[in-house]
Amino acid sequence: MTDVAASSMAWVGIGASAGGLEALSALVKHLPEQTNATYIVAQHMAPQHRSLLPELIERETHLPVEQIVNGVVPQPNHIYVTPPGHNLMVSDGTLILTPPEESAAAPKPSIDAFFDSLAEQIGTSALGVILSGTGSDGAFGVRAIRAAGGITIAQDADSAKYDGMPVSAIRTGCIDLVLTPQAIGQKFAEIVQTSRDAEGLSAIMPPVNSLAEINQLLFAQSGVDFRDYKPSTIHRRIERRMAALGLERIADYVDRLRNDEEEIGTLFRDMLISVTSFFRDPQEFESFAKAIQQIVDDRDPSRPLRVWCPGCATGEEAYSIAMLFARAFGGMHKIDRSNFQLFATDIDQSALQIARQGAYPMSTMTRVPPELRQEFFETEGEGFKVVKPLREIILFAEHNVCQDPPFLHLDLICCRNLLIYFGAQLQQRVMARMYSALRPEGMLFLGKAESINGVESMFRRTNSPGKVFRKREGYEGAFSVAGAVTSRYSGDAIEARRAARARQGRNAEDARFQALVRTIGPNAVLVTADHRMRNVYGDIDPYVSIRQGQVNAASLDMLKPRLAGEARVLISLAERSNEVRTSGPIEMDESNASPVRLRVHPMVTDDTVETLFLVVLETLPAADVTAEGKDQPFIESDSSNFELRQELESTRETLQQTIEELETSNEELQSLNEELQSTNEELQSTNEELETANEELQSTNEELITVNEEQQISAQELSQVSREMESILTHISMPVVVMDTRLNILRASNAAREAFNILGAESKPHITQIELPDGFPRPLDFLPDAVAQMKPVEIETEFDGYPSVIRVAPYGRGHGMRSGVVMMVVRRSA
Repeated sequence: MTDVAASSMAWVGIGASAGGLEALSALVKHLPEQTNATYIVAQHMAPQHRSLLPELIERETHLPVEQIVNGVVPQPNHIYVTPPGHNLMVSDGTLILTPPEESAAAPKPSIDAFFDSLAEQIGTSALGVILSGTGSDGAFGVRAIRAAGGITIAQDADSAKYDGMPVSAIRTGCIDLVLTPQAIGQKFAEIVQTSRDAEGLSAIMPPVNSLAEINQLLFAQSGVDFRDYKPSTIHRRIERRMAALGLERIADYVDRLRNDEEEIGTLFRDMLISVTSFFRDPQEFESFAKAIQQIVDDRDPSRPLRVWCPGCATGEEAYSIAMLFARAFGGMHKIDRSNFQLFATDIDQSALQIARQGAYPMSTMTRVPPELRQEFFETEGEGFKVVKPLREIILFAEHNVCQDPPFLHLDLICCRNLLIYFGAQLQQRVMARMYSALRPEGMLFLGKAESINGVESMFRRTNSPGKVFRKREGYEGAFSVAGAVTSRYSGDAIEARRAARARQGRNAEDARFQALVRTIGPNAVLVTADHRMRNVYGDIDPYVSIRQGQVNAASLDMLKPRLAGEARVLISLAERSNEVRTSGPIEMDESNASPVRLRVHPMVTDDTVETLFLVVLETLPAADVTAEGKDQPFIESDSSNFELRQELESTRETLQQTIEELETSNEELQSLNEELQSTNEELQSTNEELETANEELQSTNEELITVNEEQQISAQELSQVSREMESILTHISMPVVVMDTRLNILRASNAAREAFNILGAESKPHITQIELPDGFPRPLDFLPDAVAQMKPVEIETEFDGYPSVIRVAPYGRGHGMRSGVVMMVVRRSA
C-alpha cells in the first residue's frame, strides 16, 4: 500500500454494466460539491465503440467529468470515466490503463481487477460502489475493498434495471450499504466524512465495557471469541460499520447490536476478512516452491504427505499450494489422496462454499503463471474453474484455529496473513497448537508480515529466503502454552491413542487370520459374494489366466476359465447352505498340468452385513486322483452314479457355455457403454462450446445495451434540438435559409419562404429555384465560394426597401468537415 492511502482524499470506485447509465445519471446528480473525494467510473462498454458516457454524465452534474488518460493523477471532486477497450489499475496514486482480457466473454473493463488494485493501493480510503448490470463482475472486488478497511455499497436490486451485479455483490456478505442511486449520492458526504474524520474515529473507540459487550454479542451468535484479537482490528471493523450506518456514538451502535441480530451477523462477517488471492507475494511463493520440492523428495512413500492451511478464506491460496505440490510430484496424474492430503479450513462458511466450487473470475488469474493456468484450470463462464482432480485432493472444512483441536501428523502448515489479526497471547497459543500438530522436522510457512517472535524455541528459520520455518525437536513448553488443546491434554489425542491401539489390535488379528489361511491351504483368494477379490494369499500364478478382451480387474475372471466357473458354482452353494463346499478334481487345459481341487469356506464378517468366501486352490498329486477313482472305470451296475456324473458334466458344460455367453454380452455392453460415454463427452464438449458462445453473446449484449442507452439519449437530444430549431425558424422575423454543400435548401424560416416564394416548392429545392426580389444578388455568385473556403461572407444590398446585409455563414461537423451554409438577410438599423 502506498502513501496515497494516508492522504485525506477518498477514492470512490463505481462499477456498472447494462442499465448503468441510468443509475450513474441518478447518482452523480445528487453528489455534493465538496466531499474531498474523487470518483472513478468503470462501465462495461464495447471496445470498438466511441463512448459518449463522459458527455452524458457531465450534463447531469456540476462536477468536472473527464475520460481517463494513462497516468492521470485523480483530483478531488472530479469524475473520471474509463475509456472503451481498456482495463483500469491504480498504481502510486495514478490511474493506469492496461489491455483487457482477450476472451470475448471477459468484462471490459474488469471491475474486479480495478477494485482489487484500488484496495491494495488505497486501503481504508477506498470506497466501492456496484450499480446495475448483469453477471457477477465486482463481487470479488468488494471483498478486497472490505478486507482493506474500505466501505462497500451496492445498488438496491429493486431500483436496478439489471440486478445481476448488485445481487452477486450483496450475496458475498461484504456490502455495507444497499441503497438506490439517488440515496447513494445523498449519503456520500455523510459516509466520507464519518470514515475520514480521524478525530471522530478516535472519539468513538469503544470503551472497555462496550467492547466486552460487543464481543459477548458476537460470541453468543457465532460461537467465535474475538477477545484476543488485536484491538486495532476490532476497532476498525466497528468504525466501518458505524460509518456505514451513519452512527457517531458507540453507545448507539451497541444499542443497535442489542436489537438487530442481522447487524451482529454483518459485523461478524466483517471481522472474518475472508480475502485471499492466488500466489499472493510471488517472491515468497517462489522460494516456498523450493521447500515444497524438498518435502516431496524427502517424503516417506509408505504414508501420504499431510498439509494444513488454516484461514483459507475462498481457497485461492490452498489451490496455489496444491498446484506447487502437484508440480513437485511430477504432474497431476501422479498425485491423489493416497499420497497427498491438504486440509483447508476457515470459520467463514460462505467463503468455504466458494472454495469448494473452485470457480473464480478472470481478474483473480493475474498472478497465476500461464503454464499453471493451462494445466490446472478450465474455462467456465466469465472466469476459470479449478480442474476436478485438484479439487478432490483438498478437504475444505469449517474449523476455528483458535478454539478447535488441530490436525495431527502434519508435514507442512501454511498460515499466511492470519496471525497479524491476533494479539500476542493468542498468537503464541495458535503457534503452540501448530507445533504440536507438526511431525518432527515439519515446516511452517508464514506471511510476509508475520514472524516467530516469542516462539523461537518452537521453530527455527530454514535457509530459504522466504518465511519458511522448521519445527525444533525436544520443546515441551508448547504443552503448557497450548493448554488443554495440546497433544498431552487433548481429547482428540486420547482418541488418537485409542485408534492407534485399535489398529495394533487389528494388525494382530490380521496376522492370526493369515496364519489360519496358510494352515487351511497355502494358496487362497478372499472374495465377495459378487465375485470380487479382496485379498490373495500365497502364490496363485499357476491358476491365473488373462484372456483377450476387456479385463475385469480384481475378480474371479482372472482365474483360468474352468476354475472360475467352478468357483462361482461353489460360492453360490456355500452361500445358500452356509457350509464348506468342495469340488472334485478339475482337469486343466494344459496336457501335463495336474488337476486342481477347490474348497470354498463361507465367512460372515463382524458387521453381519457382508459374507466373504475363502476360495482355497489345491493342486492334486496323481496318486490322490487315482485314489478318488478318477482313472478307474465306472461300474456298469451303478447306473445311478454314472447318470449323476454324466448329468453333472453336462450341467458344467452348459454352465460354462452360459458364462461365456454372459461374458460376451458383458463385453458388448461395456463396449456400448464406452460408446455412450464417448458420445456423452462429445455432447458435453458441444454444450461447453455453446455455453461459451452464450457468454460471449451475453457480454456483447451488455455492451450493446450500453451503446443503445447512449444512442437513445442522443436521439432524444437531437429530437429536442430539432424541435427547438423549427420553433426558431417559425418565429424569427428575418429571412433565414439553411443549405447543404450542394446548395439544396434544407430549412427556411417563414419570412424566407414568403420573401423567396418557396412555399410550394418541392422537397429540398436548389437555391437557383427560388424567386429573387429585385436587386438581390445572384446566389451562385457568392455561395459556392463560401462553401469551398468555409469562410463567412457579407454582401450589402437593398431588401424590401431597406438597406440590408446578406450574411453567409458556413457550418460543419468539426475537423474541417463541411456540412453546408446558412444565409440570412439582416436589415441595417437606421
